[in-house]
Amino acid sequence: MQRHLSPYPSPRLKLKLTCQQAGHSQSSHYSCLQAPRGMPGIIVQPPVNTKRPQLPSCCAHSDFNYEKLSIQNNKSAGFLIVPEHLGFQRISKDQQHHCEDLTQRPEQYCRKHTTEGKMWCTKLAWLYPLTRAVVGNLLTKGTKKQVRLYSRFHRAFPSVRWLSTAPEADMCSWVLHNDHFELLYSGSCMRFNYVWLRDHCRSSSCFNSKTNQRSLDTASVELDIKPTQVRVDETNLYLTWPDGHITRYGLEWLMQNCYEGQKQQFVQPRVLWNAKIYNEADIPTVSFLDFLETKEGLRNFLENFLLYGIAFVDDVPGTREDTERVATRISHIRETIYGKMWDLTSDFSRGDTAYTKLALDRHTDTTYFQEPCGMQLFHCLRHEGTGGRTLLVDGFYAADQVRQRSSEDFDLLCNVPMKHEYIENVVGRNNHMVGIGPVLNVYPWNKELYMIRYNNYDRAVINTVPYDVVRRWYAAHRTLTNELRKPENELWVKLKPGKVLFVDNWRVLHGRESFTGYRQLCGCYMTRDDILNTARLLGLKG
Repeated sequence: MQRHLSPYPSPRLKLKLTCQQAGHSQSSHYSCLQAPRGMPGIIVQPPVNTKRPQLPSCCAHSDFNYEKLSIQNNKSAGFLIVPEHLGFQRISKDQQHHCEDLTQRPEQYCRKHTTEGKMWCTKLAWLYPLTRAVVGNLLTKGTKKQVRLYSRFHRAFPSVRWLSTAPEADMCSWVLHNDHFELLYSGSCMRFNYVWLRDHCRSSSCFNSKTNQRSLDTASVELDIKPTQVRVDETNLYLTWPDGHITRYGLEWLMQNCYEGQKQQFVQPRVLWNAKIYNEADIPTVSFLDFLETKEGLRNFLENFLLYGIAFVDDVPGTREDTERVATRISHIRETIYGKMWDLTSDFSRGDTAYTKLALDRHTDTTYFQEPCGMQLFHCLRHEGTGGRTLLVDGFYAADQVRQRSSEDFDLLCNVPMKHEYIENVVGRNNHMVGIGPVLNVYPWNKELYMIRYNNYDRAVINTVPYDVVRRWYAAHRTLTNELRKPENELWVKLKPGKVLFVDNWRVLHGRESFTGYRQLCGCYMTRDDILNTARLLGLKG
């Protein structure tokens, strides 16, 4: 979920700013608010009914007299933004200017900065925010004056990184920096590179709305480009470029696509689980007919699959043909060296331990592919014997436990590439497959885990890391293995004819216990892109 940075994260602190220079005795009470996390400065708010801040006259700089900044806004209290380089200092009695704590908190602080013997308060600038009515009419004379004053303030205080607006739900303000554009909207601070803003223009000359493809030649955009004009209304940002081209962005669109927003949310929502969590969730299965014939049934199935990494379809006829119908309902079948639909028995017809009656430890399949298969399907058509239960383990849950307890082990498993290999030399079958990648794969911008590549059977010779890293890798791998093998993380399922199991092969590890008698499974691999495509068309996030 996207996290909004509230502009009021800390309790209000009543402060009294007093000037004790000769001949000046004015003072006022203010609410002092700490700026949002990641944003510099403090915010001082005068009394709500104050038309203009009653700041001591010695504190009004000639270039930033508060009377000049009081622009047609008597209903909304103004905010004072203090530059980042003015550090907090404890107050002493002999200081000329001080802030008096009126909430009986033990600390008293003041921002102090000496320039040519004067206190920092001679550099303060009061900024009255625009009300919604004024924002909606930015081209008025008063508004142009306001924008000019913002610019003058920024030049005087280059370390100020954002400017406040009225304390409303969807407040908006901006700062035009030398190398990027900074936007504060609805409590979120966003930063955009100027080339990015030009490159992502959605005008008809830059973007084909019919094909949803870019028309603009990105290589033609100057790397030092910067807008010549900026204006904002209640819902949109308008940028005018040096060649006169105008770009319009919806503020909500910018929030959805800014780096700061993406960093705080998952690409794919999920529920991490162990056996207890999954069983208590009591996830309903979908019937064969609902799955095939209704969008609701298909959507419910995909929603469960995306959240948990496994899902079931019941009442499927026990034939290979009907199993294939279930698979093609959500994706194209991925044809591999095993064909499209495969039959799995204990006849050792392939050079793989899976084609025996032996127990199989937890693993993901096709780790020896450069891109492991995204989903696989299992349907037990026949079993005349005992044992053979299927083991399922949420690899993302286990990896998250490792991340919480040993971030160094987690990072090592994310950064060290491993080779996996499949060599087959049986009658009529000759294959040599090699896949390379780390055990854990994360998106670099938010560290979200999107794939686990874990198969101790098929891991090849470790020759991709130096000797001094190998021992640390083995220790990290052992930490993950121990977590995967905890009994509380194991979900055991007995597959029977009619019950089809779908497994996210990038997330959930599977295995089995040994069995007796004749056991026949059929199944296939499916492409992850097709599955996510189907989910998105049904309104799901994936």
